[in-house]
Amino acid sequence: MADPRSANRNYPVPSNENTIEQDFLRLIELVGLIDADLAALIVALAGKSDIGHGHAIGEIIGLATALAAKADAAHNHALSGLSDVTATGAPTGTVLVKTAGGWQAGGLDAAIIQSGTIDAARLPTVTTGLAPLASPAFTGIPTAPTPAPGTNTTQLATTAFVAAAAAALVASSPATLDTLNELAAALGNDANFATTVTTALAAKAPLASPTFTGTPAAPTAAGGTNTAQVATTAFVTAAVAAGIAAITGYVPIDVGSGSVGAFIIARKTNSSSASNGSTVSGSNLQATYYDGTSWTGSGSLSGTWRNVSGQSIPGSSGGSGLWQRIS
Repeated sequence: MADPRSANRNYPVPSNENTIEQDFLRLIELVGLIDADLAALIVALAGKSDIGHGHAIGEIIGLATALAAKADAAHNHALSGLSDVTATGAPTGTVLVKTAGGWQAGGLDAAIIQSGTIDAARLPTVTTGLAPLASPAFTGIPTAPTPAPGTNTTQLATTAFVAAAAAALVASSPATLDTLNELAAALGNDANFATTVTTALAAKAPLASPTFTGTPAAPTAAGGTNTAQVATTAFVTAAVAAGIAAITGYVPIDVGSGSVGAFIIARKTNSSSASNGSTVSGSNLQATYYDGTSWTGSGSLSGTWRNVSGQSIPGSSGGSGLWQRIS
């Protein structure tokens, strides 16, 4: 059996899908529901007043009390009756001045306003609560318009302006260098840092064509290096020794057949050294050669020889050099 209902009160309504017997039973239910709603409506209406009924003020609870606390529409107030006004004894025509505590009698009156002048006696009263233009001493939390970033004038700087300027100064500095104390520490707390750096740089050689003094040193290049790397005396000595050692089949020349103008590698056998360009008797020289392990030699030379090694040759077989026979 179909059971359709009304939209508001959910009453059963007939359906063409039901038989007459089925809808008859549902109509009986409908009559019962309507009867109950009508009974409730009658009870509710019985407690209501007529549309045209009236009430006396005394019959409205609390209304008389509320109205008694109100003033008449045409009532007036004296200044002394206002809680935020202090004007006791003020003469006629006095102008009220608003202060932090309320309104009070000011130093102006109608006569002064009309004349356009303020006498000295009344001026302190007029300026009460106001700051002077010259050297004002503000209290509380005074505010002012915040200048645009980068402003460099006599305009007042607000805390917002200072905070922005400090943030711009720090910018993207690392956390360890974003305070003046950290910057000072990084500079070694040196008040003359620029002078210190300039002095230190003055003691340094330029990259282009430096002129060294004293005994400059450098890392010794590996044997066989052939680049623009600086060559130390140790590198040159090793290179010369290696070059001589590479000469195969070398033996001392026949000291008896060395003619004038001939060259030979020899060492000083007496104790004195021979500076570059000096001459030495062949009796104090011994021809030498490198046998792959060390320098060796025997005998002595004939004639007179000049040191053309480009350096001083120590005595007592302390070192070999290049010599040229001159006689």
